[in-house]
Amino acid sequence: MITANAHPNVKVTGRHLQVTDAINDYCTRKIESLHLDYPKIIEAHVILEVEKYRHSAEVVLVCSNHITIEACEETNDMYAAIDAVVDKVARQMRTLTAQELGRAQNHMLLLIRNAQERIAAFLLEMAARAPGADSVELPMSRQDIADYLGLTIETVSRTLTQLEAEAAIALPTSRRVVLRNRSALSELNA
Repeated sequence: MITANAHPNVKVTGRHLQVTDAINDYCTRKIESLHLDYPKIIEAHVILEVEKYRHSAEVVLVCSNHITIEACEETNDMYAAIDAVVDKVARQMRTLTAQELGRAQNHMLLLIRNAQERIAAFLLEMAARAPGADSVELPMSRQDIADYLGLTIETVSRTLTQLEAEAAIALPTSRRVVLRNRSALSELNA
């Protein structure tokens, strides 16, 4: 049995509602039932609110890797709202897990490519994290990029210079890359 999230710190708060031991225990059990290894839940905050016939439950999960997951649901029953919001959070956690597995799989496939293909794939991945931008601020040094891609720093520098000479990219600074020809980079990444 997976127990990564077996006992996260759960805080239950009520707005216009007194949080009984039964509701507190129910919320805690529901959060603890999220048995996924990724992302690991560090703490959970459940906010319950009653306004006339509207019962709402909001969950904020603070997870490892600086991930915050938030969801809110409204129904005419508090327990149904709690169930619905926990289901929504579980879907978000599964989506994050699938994205992380996809990144890991792409990284493994990256290691069977040549240097130019690896650099192009890396630059496109960094650009995908900041959609709409024509430039990428590299979050690491060239040495770190080389380690990440399984290359030497010399090969990374040489390949970046080669891509700049081919007008696929521009290098205004050592950490900033302007993507001048995304289609050329995409061809290398294919």
